[in-house]
Amino acid sequence: MTYFMLNAILTRALLDAQFSKDILNGKRQERISEYELTPLEKKALLSIEAEDMDQFIHQITNWMYTQENPSAYKALRN
Repeated sequence: MTYFMLNAILTRALLDAQFSKDILNGKRQERISEYELTPLEKKALLSIEAEDMDQFIHQITNWMYTQENPSAYKALRN
């Protein structure tokens, strides 16, 4: 699975202050609808609870990592 669109969203959030604010202030669903995401990616993005962009990026990159490496994630949790 590639995460091209998720990476595009994260990059835009870092470069576009208004987009970043919208991702955090309740307009996330509207803003991510601009991208072609899988249902699983949408669910992951919408489930994130973050107070700032650092938390948001950390959570989505962790999610991406666990999707690619589930056994490594399980080992870290034990």
